[in-house]
Amino acid sequence: MARSIQDIFGDHRNVDPFRLAILGFASIEHRLNEALAEAFDGELPDELRRSHFKARVALARALTLMPNDFRGPLGRLKKLRDDFAHGKLDDLTPSEAAGLYAAIKELAPDVETHLPGLKDEQPEIILATFLIILEVGLNAVFEDARDRRARQEEAMREWWERRRPSPTLTQEQIADLLKEDESSDD
Repeated sequence: MARSIQDIFGDHRNVDPFRLAILGFASIEHRLNEALAEAFDGELPDELRRSHFKARVALARALTLMPNDFRGPLGRLKKLRDDFAHGKLDDLTPSEAAGLYAAIKELAPDVETHLPGLKDEQPEIILATFLIILEVGLNAVFEDARDRRARQEEAMREWWERRRPSPTLTQEQIADLLKEDESSDD
């Protein structure tokens, strides 16, 4: 089981932005995969598990597991992870932090009201805040999608129960139905 962002924060080694970005992305990706698997009745098909992250995000969006607001921030996290992993980035720069702050604003437009001064914090603090907001937000929208799916399934079950024909028909009922069918053909 993948660790949550909060679990990752509990390990003192993860104050390094490189580790935090890599592990944070892995945690978020795992959560996305869990939500997709749940939408596929518990198991994510191998083809999907091996597909590009962007494709899984698009699928989650298409399945209404999350609103479109998450696409940009998830893409920013993926790019940050890739830049660290492939050596394009050695440390979290102020310009990278500004991009993360912009992603936070996509998810929480009123962040300045609730977290004044965050914009001027150290890049690592902005990254940590971004990861927490992303995880909490995804958990909330995935829970909402789960509840919506359960309500839809219950509504369909109820609809089917109301419209399902009687399981056993008498010979007389069958003959009456056949007569009705023959008379409607005339």
